[in-house]
Amino acid sequence: MRCQWVLLIVVGVLWIVINGVIGVKKKVLDKDLQRETKPKGPVARGKLIEINNFTIVTGANHKYFSPALVNHVGSFCFWEPTLKIVVWDLGLTAKEVETVKSWSSVTYRRFPFERYPPHFRNLHTYAFKPVIIKQMVDELEAVLWVDAGSHISGRMKEIIISLFQKDGYVYSGLRGNGAVTKVAHPGMFTYFNITIGPYVGKGSISGNLNGWLRQGDIYEEILVPWVNMIILVGKNIGNILYDVILVR
Repeated sequence: MRCQWVLLIVVGVLWIVINGVIGVKKKVLDKDLQRETKPKGPVARGKLIEINNFTIVTGANHKYFSPALVNHVGSFCFWEPTLKIVVWDLGLTAKEVETVKSWSSVTYRRFPFERYPPHFRNLHTYAFKPVIIKQMVDELEAVLWVDAGSHISGRMKEIIISLFQKDGYVYSGLRGNGAVTKVAHPGMFTYFNITIGPYVGKGSISGNLNGWLRQGDIYEEILVPWVNMIILVGKNIGNILYDVILVR
């Protein structure tokens, strides 16, 4: 399947607008991940990294391959053909992998679940997501994670770059209903040495869309501890969502 063919599939869904983009705010313990990542020099601090491009990163299993991932890639190919896309295999079939590898502007990667604790295999907890984001930031410096079930219906590259340049990060919306303490792992509060009280009734950053730079304050104080916490304290507990970030 070529990008041009994929575009035919998304014509009927171009009115779907990706969640409104607004502005998000010590070392990875997994040795296999450390060997796979290739950081480009020291982490920048102070002045934000000057960027003129970024990479779209997403992941999907068989359930979210079609129409979700197919339309996702097609919409980016149509509206932002200069953006590169990395698709992580979270459980695709052999035929689906072959299809992904045939798409232009798309790089295929497989997530090595066998190298991580058992709770990573429960895709409903999204434990894989921060680990993938961290690895991609180490390799590419500027990445925008967008869930495979999302599409764009217009140009967005310049807007995202401007947000990266202004704030050093990107996030979309808040997770509603003030239920952040119900879906955040209790070990998260212990790991960051904070009490749960001030967060009761508050929302959280949406895990659907978030952008990261290899930039000191955000990278060192949020992204790296986020990954380490999931590896150290994570396990399957009820409806825990590991891609939830608390809003202070």
